[in-house]
Amino acid sequence: TPTLPASVQGNAGNTVTFSATAAPTLAGSASSTVGVTTDIPNGTPDSIALTVVGLPAGVSATPPTIDLGEVAIQTTSLGQEIDLSNCGDAAITIADAMIYGSDSYNTEAFSIVSQPPSMMVPANTTVSWLVVMNSQLPGQLAATFEVDYAGGSATVALVGEPYDPNAGSGGDGGTTSDKSSYYACSTGRGVALWPIAFALVALRRRRR
Repeated sequence: TPTLPASVQGNAGNTVTFSATAAPTLAGSASSTVGVTTDIPNGTPDSIALTVVGLPAGVSATPPTIDLGEVAIQTTSLGQEIDLSNCGDAAITIADAMIYGSDSYNTEAFSIVSQPPSMMVPANTTVSWLVVMNSQLPGQLAATFEVDYAGGSATVALVGEPYDPNAGSGGDGGTTSDKSSYYACSTGRGVALWPIAFALVALRRRRR
């Protein structure tokens, strides 16, 4: 937490940043809020919603589904992150990561563009891949991301809806994948940090 009270300059001169740690002790969802009060005349406190999903012991891939949104055909979507969390007591070795679908077209529309620097995942550690979508034809797409490791495998569903911009429909450019929950091993330890860059000056502009 920054030293408070903190001064925020106008015209986006600076920001005040808070950091929240997640240390779930049980598997499942938990939520809370961070309340921020300013000296804006007649202003009300602003709230930042926090959500964490405690993962059970073992290996989990998250989030369960990646939605790459509506993206124009022949255009690469924004990259979306897939995490593999090792909530066990020993390191695991990743054997392979792949994308497969009901047909070759669905499979080829999704691509892995970034992989972890190491195939060894220590205990209580998370590694990540980045996936994108680029389709030559419009329509609903679905595929599966699968990562194999010593002792098992984990999957994440991939979906997307490429559209033809010349057909009169619009899209959101693949921006529908806001990561609304943070995932952490349910060990009771703060294994990761969730930074919250909070620009109070933005609130000031919105209230005027």
